[in-house]
Amino acid sequence: MKPPIHPIALVLAAVAFVGFGESLHAQTPKPTKVVKEAERMAEGLQYVDAIRLLELAMLEGDTSEALIFDLANYYKKTGNLRMATSLCKPLVDKLRPRPWHLLEVSTMLIEQGRVKEAEPYLARFEELKPQDPRAGALRNYALSRRNIARRYPNARLDTFLHNTQADDNFPFVHDDVVYWSSDRAGTRKISGWTGRAMVGLYTTRLAAESGTYGAAQRLDARFNHGDANTASACLRADGQRIYYSANAERPNRHGELNMQLYSADQKGGEWRGSERVPGQFDQANCLHPALSADGEWLYFSSDAPESRGGLDLYRMAVRADGTFGRPENLGAAVNTERHDAFPVAGRDGKLYFASQGHLGLGGFDLFETYQLSDGTWATPANLGEPINSQDDETGWLPVRGGQAYLVSNRDGGDDDIYEVRW
Repeated sequence: MKPPIHPIALVLAAVAFVGFGESLHAQTPKPTKVVKEAERMAEGLQYVDAIRLLELAMLEGDTSEALIFDLANYYKKTGNLRMATSLCKPLVDKLRPRPWHLLEVSTMLIEQGRVKEAEPYLARFEELKPQDPRAGALRNYALSRRNIARRYPNARLDTFLHNTQADDNFPFVHDDVVYWSSDRAGTRKISGWTGRAMVGLYTTRLAAESGTYGAAQRLDARFNHGDANTASACLRADGQRIYYSANAERPNRHGELNMQLYSADQKGGEWRGSERVPGQFDQANCLHPALSADGEWLYFSSDAPESRGGLDLYRMAVRADGTFGRPENLGAAVNTERHDAFPVAGRDGKLYFASQGHLGLGGFDLFETYQLSDGTWATPANLGEPINSQDDETGWLPVRGGQAYLVSNRDGGDDDIYEVRW
């Protein structure tokens, strides 16, 4: 029996939506010298520098479509979909807009849950292209989003004590110690992608009886000194091995220090012997490791060439002798044409993850799935409001009955960790 086709897959096929700017470059004038220089920076993942260069060019009077589309794309790459939309709205607010501009801006607005704002542009698109079904497909998509069930209707959200103005995300709890990732100030290098400090791992001790936290401390480990991005930690059940993702030590064939999976062992009270996890894709990004409760599977995200689109979810068997099996793609029931990432293997046997491709409320939404007896995966279920919102939700970590940690950028645009109780 074939897995069901998800509604979002039909919409994506109808709209042919890809990253904003990528689908339109063929229809825009040739790029200027400044735009070409920004594209060179972007190829090296220096998005912040590329944005600054193009913003300066705009102030000096360059408002070409090539510049606007590139700048909008770089805003999206750095997680600023709202700025990308604002930048492109003048193209559709003019007297004679191009139909594909109307459709792209409508898509971005709907992705943010701003359906009413998108409607005038969809109507204008239909005036210009009365036989084109894509505006209707987008409306149906927006309508279906409103009918997503609330799986935790009584959930209460409280902000994590150690949130900062930086990104704080990907919590993990082991023996009343909370581990999380943050790009707060204090590292040796600055990321060219974000313009902020390199991501590092932090810890705090949780007093379970009182629910209070100790001081935030940077994880004391040689691999976490700030020379590279180090994030997304998870620990083996015995606490003697930590898995995390970090920039590769050597560039891949594209000259990129892509993200890879690493592990280190606890010896004499210290983390030692950091090693790259064997068997993963060495030329692609592999990140966000999640170990199953029984320790037999290591889940992760990767944009390997065989992925359905963007990041896909994979897993590798962890054998009794410590070796690893080959990466297995979780298949079409879980992975979509867009990003599916940030896995968390729950103690309840369910797999929680974030997706842009399954039917959601906006941006990344959180979903749960589980493996069926025949080895396939159940159709992912959206966690609904108030867990998901019109913004990006990228982490869901159940810790005990009626309590979980949530990662969302709903308040202020940067990632924050929330304590959720229901």
